[in-house]
Amino acid sequence: MKKVWIILSVLLGLFVLVFAGAYIFVNVKGKDILAQTLKQQFKAEAKVGSLTLTLPFTLEIKGFSCGDVSFGRLRVTPIGYDFSAKRLSLAAVDIDALNVTVTMDQQKLLIKPFVDQPLQAPQAAAVPVSDQSEWFMSAAYAQTSAVSAPAVPISVKVNVINLKGGRVTFIDARGKKPITIYVNDIAAKVNGLVYPELTRFTLDVLASLEARHLTMKKAVTLKGWVDYSRKDMDVSLDAAGLKYSAFLDYFPKKWMPDSLSLEEAFINAPVKMVSKNDDLVIDALVIFDKVDFKPGAESNPLATMLKTVLESLRQKNNGQAQLPNFVFKTKMSAPVIDTKIVTDALNKMLTGDLGMWANLIAEQSKGGAGNIGTIQGLLDTCKSLKGSF
Repeated sequence: MKKVWIILSVLLGLFVLVFAGAYIFVNVKGKDILAQTLKQQFKAEAKVGSLTLTLPFTLEIKGFSCGDVSFGRLRVTPIGYDFSAKRLSLAAVDIDALNVTVTMDQQKLLIKPFVDQPLQAPQAAAVPVSDQSEWFMSAAYAQTSAVSAPAVPISVKVNVINLKGGRVTFIDARGKKPITIYVNDIAAKVNGLVYPELTRFTLDVLASLEARHLTMKKAVTLKGWVDYSRKDMDVSLDAAGLKYSAFLDYFPKKWMPDSLSLEEAFINAPVKMVSKNDDLVIDALVIFDKVDFKPGAESNPLATMLKTVLESLRQKNNGQAQLPNFVFKTKMSAPVIDTKIVTDALNKMLTGDLGMWANLIAEQSKGGAGNIGTIQGLLDTCKSLKGSF
């Protein structure tokens, strides 16, 4: 029995020595090693406020910033290491005040210094595909955009990732004038993430939006699951209470609030994204939840036209001013969205059923069907707007 206690004491002493050595080394040299590693790998300067190791082997980093990424605190709680599977298991990763800037121009998506992703495929010879009109990505694109990932010596499994107080600044630099949209107050939970395998994991995200100094609290929710290893997913994105005037930078001049005598409009945009074996279908809706017009809007032909369109949509959709579904088919591994589908659908809706709208206007006008001058003027206005999207 005495020998057993001696052995246990020796093992305990070794554990204490190992932990004490690791504790001292990490707390003294850890942040310098992290900064130096990032400099070597990404050629970028990093600032680390502190890096500490606490019982039971919990790693905490505070005050980190490098390029377009910063956070207030990151706390990693490990479980253990499976030597046979070469997998590190983490109980939780908690991130506070994550701040990321994403810039997109005509050529690439950029998060300095970690992401520099081209948005267009390299030039390649055309490869025949069965139906180009059905899939908005050519076989050539799929082949040339596939990049083999470098071998990773170990994998990491995280039971849960918690994100609190996050912020993403999205800069759209594709046009003449950059457009900035903020995703604020991000609260997110990701369960069962395994990297780099990216087998099935779940996500639950809630966030606010800000654009043109207008805030939309808790406007975005994202829920579902993703299995990137199988190229399967089932995710719902719901954007609710979006303010029309917050996104004016994306609209043509004819659709400015003053042109429409529009005070404000609130829009809901639920999106369903489902993929099976890499065949991704994105089904999006646009719903005008509430539309407020300025006094005297009845004298504005564009405002009258808009009111008539909204009434037409309500009649077709059980009282809900809902645009036709926008359905995109693409590949989960290399998604390409053809925005022409949206513009074509809007232009078709705007001019495709003018007779019905004319009858609606005639019924609503005081002069009845005889007030043809006003009706014809509105029809001409509808036709003139075709192609303005």
